[in-house]
Amino acid sequence: MNCLCRPSKSGKNDIGVLSEYAPPAMPPEYNDRGINPNNFGVDNPVIENETNSILEGGSEVEDNDSQFFFDAREEFDRMSMKSSVRGGGIIANNKNESSSAIYSVYQRAKSVFVTTNSHNAHDPAMVNDEFSPDSMGNHKSVRLSSSLLAKHSRTPSIRSIRSGTTNSSLRRRRAVSMEHPETLLPEKEGLGRKSMKTFRNSMSVLGILKKPRVIVDEKGFPGNLTQKQLDACMEFRSELHKRSTSSAYKDGHLYPEMVGTFRDVEEEPYALCRFLRARDFNVEQVFDMMNEHLEIWKHAKESDYYPDIDAAMGCPLSIVLTQYPVLYSGNAKEGYPVCYFHAGRLTVQGIECITTLDSIPKMMWNTMVYQVAGIFRDAAELNPDFVRCEQITVINLEGLSASQVNSRTLDVVKKANAVAECIPEMLYRCIIINAPSFFAVTWRIIRAFLDKNTSMKIELYSNKKKGQKRLTELIDENSLPSDFDGMGPSTQEILCKNSAKNGEAPPKRRIVELVSVKRGGGEGTLAFDLKPNEKMKLQVFTRSELGGHFSLYRFPEGLKSSNMTPVLEDFSVARSNNGEMTPFSADLVDDLTGAGEYTLVGKSEVKSKATEYFLVIGDVYE
Repeated sequence: MNCLCRPSKSGKNDIGVLSEYAPPAMPPEYNDRGINPNNFGVDNPVIENETNSILEGGSEVEDNDSQFFFDAREEFDRMSMKSSVRGGGIIANNKNESSSAIYSVYQRAKSVFVTTNSHNAHDPAMVNDEFSPDSMGNHKSVRLSSSLLAKHSRTPSIRSIRSGTTNSSLRRRRAVSMEHPETLLPEKEGLGRKSMKTFRNSMSVLGILKKPRVIVDEKGFPGNLTQKQLDACMEFRSELHKRSTSSAYKDGHLYPEMVGTFRDVEEEPYALCRFLRARDFNVEQVFDMMNEHLEIWKHAKESDYYPDIDAAMGCPLSIVLTQYPVLYSGNAKEGYPVCYFHAGRLTVQGIECITTLDSIPKMMWNTMVYQVAGIFRDAAELNPDFVRCEQITVINLEGLSASQVNSRTLDVVKKANAVAECIPEMLYRCIIINAPSFFAVTWRIIRAFLDKNTSMKIELYSNKKKGQKRLTELIDENSLPSDFDGMGPSTQEILCKNSAKNGEAPPKRRIVELVSVKRGGGEGTLAFDLKPNEKMKLQVFTRSELGGHFSLYRFPEGLKSSNMTPVLEDFSVARSNNGEMTPFSADLVDDLTGAGEYTLVGKSEVKSKATEYFLVIGDVYE
């Protein structure tokens, strides 16, 4: 369907030679990265204050512009079998009726670019002798059939042409001059200025899909698409518009928003392909996938994807990340952002001391829509050829025990992945390192639920040296965190540095410990030290029903010494919300100073009937 006939050079009375249509390329000077300004809501140089992209909610006629183009081509193919056409069909003043008509559509597409901006002077296709009118003979007028115009405009005045009620002047007004190809469209309502614009948009998207600014040497990306995949892209784009504008689809406007998550940096053709790759370019299955996540997306959008994540979660994000340690830091050698996840440090009990498990999706939405989108923008600024909105994920299983791989832990991971699945095909590579021996069985179970494309991107290493070697092939050793076998600062150090708010100085280091206290008056302890000129803020987070009591002791000569100084004795940590099982916190010490070793002792209430958990956070400053 994406072909046009061009006249052969023989000059004989034939129907032309099939040739792939390539619309004029948009010049790179439209913006600093060469992104087509018609995509993702960039203002049009002529038609201002209108969105141009399907993904940005741009307006199109109900039978969209690309369908108009396809219908015209089919009509011209039928006409090529006739030696002459009368009445409501195509009227041509010379031989090669079909070739002339199809050439006029090609010329029309080019004229849209010519009439809307002057940059087409840079387009070599505009001066290609093979497509110039001089090589065509004396083609002066071609007209689309009235039925085709009526189908796409639905105006009575167009239908009246076929009925013979219009006069010859109206017929002449409908004729198309090669010098004014824009007259292929009627000047009345239905098909007009917006249709000219949206026809240009579809042709521009089609052109980028075939010949992108940056070619990715992998199948399924613009520049490496089969004809079937090209058709799927245009069908997907058309269906996105249909669903976003039709009242038959509840919340249909969310479909383009999902595809255009990274519209600030990801060109529309790449976004279309990214979603289609997730289901092997099966448009129906892509929408089935999107429908599965539509309610999740809608719910997050109602809260604007939680821009104030601390307020949304009811606690500082930096505290949550001590128990769900996921961090974006740096870029790989090929420019991909890198996400580090220390799965061995994930503790469900620790998360519940701070927030609810239902808050994990909020954290992921904030990360995806605000943090990751910003990371992609930064990557594009560093590399103008950055077009793949993908990342490398590194998962460290060091410290993971078999008891941690339980239904509650998997439920937390599942909640986080539910958000990631709303934005498919973001994974370039996933490297799992330091896998314990028991994880082999777990991995076989997990892998059975993964689709083939995702499974092929995941690499599992139980051997520490082999895992480190693979990581350094992808990521510079100096950029790798030290707890991921690299030379850079650890993820804990980076998270601590990122915890500062409102220009405040970040902690020098952070002490984190989940203290478990047995029921019925049991005890739990935490030992730490302070150096000269250091001070600490000590907090405790819990969802304990009955609370507990904490005492802090200083050993200036070391823990083995009998010389002990009480700093805090029998401090009560109790909830004040009438027994509601929600997390709460208490400040144990605001400004703890004095070099030496310390021991914090926590005791549960005698009446407690289960093990209680208290998350202790100590921020150390100089």
